Amino acid sequence: MKKRIVVLNLIGAFCLLVLAGNAGAAVITFDDLETPGPGATFLPDYSSDGFSFTSSYGYPDSFVSWNQDSPDYLESAALASYFINDVITLAATGGELFTINSMDLDLVFSNPGDTANVHFYAYDAGGTEVADLSFDLRTQGWHTVNFLDPGFTDIAYLQWQ
Repeated sequence: MKKRIVVLNLIGAFCLLVLAGNAGAAVITFDDLETPGPGATFLPDYSSDGFSFTSSYGYPDSFVSWNQDSPDYLESAALASYFINDVITLAATGGELFTINSMDLDLVFSNPGDTANVHFYAYDAGGTEVADLSFDLRTQGWHTVNFLDPGFTDIAYLQWQ
């Protein structure tokens, strides 16, 4: 079973991250977010496999993960921003540089004809933007975003909205 992150802004998107750091490759699976029962679990931030996800809002409920009996639970655990227009930051928990290879996105929670524009920005250790990429989700289903620009290599953090 594929594991997913959900990134919800005005329109939501699922994503699976494939990352590489000094210690080797990592795939964020969110297995530790699997929770039985109805409802959802709210989190101020999230860390897994040596990476942390933070929200620009920084509230105790900045992220949500739907429990297994929730109607919003779709096949596996997921992580979602709870706020519209949130900026999510991904960084290595120890501050190491890393490379992002790809992210699989799926358009969710949309109305017919809606699109989701996901904007990614990579930053170096000094906080300078070194790469950006915009990706338009126009249909339901998986879309792989490949970060082919060398600017997504050896980055300190990645942000998207």
